[in-house]
Amino acid sequence: MESIYHEKQKERLCGQHCLNNLLQGPYFGPAELSDLAQIIDNQERAQMAECGTETESYREFLKAPSENVDDSGYFSVEVISAALVPWNLDLVPFNSSDERAVAARENPTTMTAFICNYHQHWYTIRKIGRQWFNLDSTIKQPRLLSDMYLELYLAQIKEDGHSIFIVFGDLPPCNADEVLSLCPVTEMTEGSLSQTPEVINIDNDDEIDEDKDLKLALLRSLQDESPTVSTQNSGEVDIEELRRKRMQHFAR
Repeated sequence: MESIYHEKQKERLCGQHCLNNLLQGPYFGPAELSDLAQIIDNQERAQMAECGTETESYREFLKAPSENVDDSGYFSVEVISAALVPWNLDLVPFNSSDERAVAARENPTTMTAFICNYHQHWYTIRKIGRQWFNLDSTIKQPRLLSDMYLELYLAQIKEDGHSIFIVFGDLPPCNADEVLSLCPVTEMTEGSLSQTPEVINIDNDDEIDEDKDLKLALLRSLQDESPTVSTQNSGEVDIEELRRKRMQHFAR
């Protein structure tokens, strides 16, 4: 039987787990995300150099550690955002004045997924079939969230200081989507999901969609250290512009 894909926490690779749980397959590893962080670092360095390489601010910038990846494996929102570009997926801050975010706040259940961050921990909440699940890598198994509870849950974590981003775009198809559409999950006891027939088999080795190689090839095309990210439909996207777009409306 097909299953919900749920990566468990390893070291501080929550960014990797968050992305893979969102996309429902092992699309990303630390190497791909580290390469992407290096590209963004290089672009930020080049921008700083435009103001002069002899300036104090440039020297301080060179001394500072990367803000996009650290030794523990934590990745910045810029890396998470750029990693989703080949899938034509867009992150918009939940508190943004963007009209899409306004609509999402009014009716979160019409969305397909949210990416959240709390104390430098990334995790995914997404719809699978017709139901919502918390796919946090630190929990034992996916946690079912009812439509009624979703809005309350988002309001609560926002109040608690979690940063919430809405995922816009079509997520890649996954078998769990089809299975759970036909056979929804019921939560019998706390932390225990049940179905008839049983389909929740949390396994990091599930098969993924055949377009994985194409998507990864698009991601690896970033490694030429050019200032743009190739996409399938829209030509090229400037990484720094992408960064500005993501953060200019962000309010915690």
